Amino acid sequence: AIPRHEMVIVGTTDTDFPDDPYTVHTDRGDVDYLMGVVSKYFPGAHLGRTDIIASYSGVRPLVKDDAQSESQTSREHQILSDDRNMTFVMGGKYTTYRLIAEQTVEACLANFSWEDQVRFGRNLTKAPLNPKVTAERYQERDSAVARLIRKYPRLSDGAAQLFDRHGPEADDLCRAYLGQISEAYSGQEVLWAIEARHAIEQTGCLNISDFFLRRTPLVLCQSDHGFRFISVVADQFKALLALTENQIEDQINELKAALAAEFLWQS
Repeated sequence: AIPRHEMVIVGTTDTDFPDDPYTVHTDRGDVDYLMGVVSKYFPGAHLGRTDIIASYSGVRPLVKDDAQSESQTSREHQILSDDRNMTFVMGGKYTTYRLIAEQTVEACLANFSWEDQVRFGRNLTKAPLNPKVTAERYQERDSAVARLIRKYPRLSDGAAQLFDRHGPEADDLCRAYLGQISEAYSGQEVLWAIEARHAIEQTGCLNISDFFLRRTPLVLCQSDHGFRFISVVADQFKALLALTENQIEDQINELKAALAAEFLWQS
């Protein structure tokens, strides 16, 4: 059970999934199992299904090791190259993704000539991804959030969240995007308009479903899954990607369909 801002994430389950990964979704068995674990370890919380805001699911490819159950299967990864100059990565887990990336680059380079191996830059997985986002600067959170609110009063309701998600880079995002956001927006609408513009312009986010499901915690931590901000977010996608009303409607319907499939266990 991991506290995460507005929510607590509970998990996980390990069951074999033989079908198309595109169709995976949380089922009632998953929910019942996790709620049973929660009730055992936190009996005083008296939690039930109505306390669940959302669920999410996925399929990860583990390396077959003839373990007796899915939960006992090793999470170690393997990297293999074949004579077609293709490199395959199997297994692994979230917490080792940077190590896997480093080793994969090294495995790929091993197939190049010595001249090319020297010519190509080495990976920098041990270096900070962003020099602004350091442990020391995160220690300044409260004073940094107060500065954001003084500098950008329109963001007062979302300054803390923006800093928690982006660290000291939050000030850069405000400078870059706040002037492009309609004065009609207020409160947290401003926050999610900034987030939408950042996702589109800096992270290659091309559709609303991707933004809600993977780029932000809206679906997981909001009781309405963030739908009260749907028009604000849609306006940013429409403006920056030159989408038509029909394309926006299609993207919103795609999001609704994805959520309906994931939350089938509620019915």
